[in-house]
Amino acid sequence: MKFRLEGLTVYFPYEYIYPEQYRYMLELKRALDARGHCLLADSSNTNAIRALRAMRALRPLRTITRFESLRAVVECFMEAIPLMLAVGGVLLILLFLYAVAAVQMFRGVFHNTCALLDPATGSILATETALIVADDQDMFGCAGEPDPRPAQFWRSLRTCPDNMTCA
Repeated sequence: MKFRLEGLTVYFPYEYIYPEQYRYMLELKRALDARGHCLLADSSNTNAIRALRAMRALRPLRTITRFESLRAVVECFMEAIPLMLAVGGVLLILLFLYAVAAVQMFRGVFHNTCALLDPATGSILATETALIVADDQDMFGCAGEPDPRPAQFWRSLRTCPDNMTCA
């Protein structure tokens, strides 16, 4: 198909041209004639168009350069970011040290659980029901008999009820 677009001969590859296509070509020709800026993109490459649209989100940053007080606030914030990262690093180190100390202090405390005793024989009941009840009674584990030595202090804090034993 051959047609004229404001004095320009256009050879269009199809028999019919949609009005949107004609307006698109017209705007493109007018932008080029005016020596202005224009964007020529096909509909299959939408990533490039999305990237250009994302750049529009940066427009409000131009207001920072216009207002001196706003620029001072942004500069102060940018200078504070490295200091905040340093404080965060110190906090992470302290958190790590406390975690290591807790692992050392509570070593072995949660390995055993309280189990029900058979009142007649004094042996541990091994039925599934007894183990479920024992887990409900003491879900955090036990440490056996209390130990007065300072090194074993944390282990001796958790004891079983009278009708249970640490197993």
